[in-house]
Parts: sequence; structure tokens; C-alpha cells
Amino acid sequence: MDRPAYRDKMEPLSAPVDKTVFEAVSEKSERDCVSAIIVDDAQKVIVFLAKRDLLNKLVGKGLDSNTMRPGDIRTPDTRLARETDDLVDRLRLMSNERFHRLPVVDAEDRIKAVFTQGGFVSYTWPDLPYQMTSIGSATVFTNWLIVLIGAGGALHPLLMVLVINQVT
Repeated sequence: MDRPAYRDKMEPLSAPVDKTVFEAVSEKSERDCVSAIIVDDAQKVIVFLAKRDLLNKLVGKGLDSNTMRPGDIRTPDTRLARETDDLVDRLRLMSNERFHRLPVVDAEDRIKAVFTQGGFVSYTWPDLPYQMTSIGSATVFTNWLIVLIGAGGALHPLLMVLVINQVT
């Protein structure tokens, strides 16, 4: 991550696959993390354990976190992003499928970061004025005739009032 705000970010919380849900959540709580990533010995992502999994599949069903493994309550087909993926595409996926965190992995599927919707906003915030200017100018120039007609329509009544006031 090339932005100063991301240089000092905490590494994603990862835990070995043999931990119980209780152990993973305890470590998650100690580090004040929202999610935990369960990895194998090569640090490849196996399970992304989110709050929704804990609430709906563990607490909501009255299961014992001391005996359950994260793989027992995980959402199937954990979504992952690659370091080379387009950020806007990933954000659209997160919005459409209603999840707030997305693990980012390298070419060998090792965890590198956790992408959040809030992180996307703070990462892109410095570029926002430039992007809005570009979008605005592109919109005006591609619709130049409509802008001229609209401006003429807005100026016409003002000019008529001025002319009538001058004549009378």
C-alpha cells in the first residue's frame, strides 16, 4: 500500500487451522479485530471468519465455541481478492453481495491484507477531487449542446426582464 495511512496498519489476524472458534475469537478480541483469517502452514487462506458467521452459525444455533472449529461455521466459498484486482470491481462485489470485509491474497494465496469498504473510502479520498473534476468536465464536454441550451433557457428570462425594465 503506497498511502501513508496504510504503512502502519496492523497485519491481518491469522490463526492456524487447528484452533477452536473460542481460541480464534479470543485472540481476535485481544487485538480488537473484527474478523479472523484461518490459514494453513503455508499461510494460505482456508477460512475467513466474520462476525456474521459467529452470530448466525454459532451463537444463533447455540453451538459450543470450545468444540467447534472455524471451518465448521464458515461461509462456503470464501471470497478472496488478488493484489492485482481492480478496486472498484471488488467494492462492487462487496456491495452487491452485502459483506464488508474481503481478504486480499498474493499470487500464492497467502494473506496480505483485509480490504474494507471504509478502507476503500479512505484510500481513494485523496484522489476524489481530481476524479470529480474529470467526471464533471467529461460530462460537460460530451453534452456541450445540452449545456448551451440549458444556459440559454436560463438566461432568456433574465434578459427579457432587463430589456422590459429598460424600455419602460
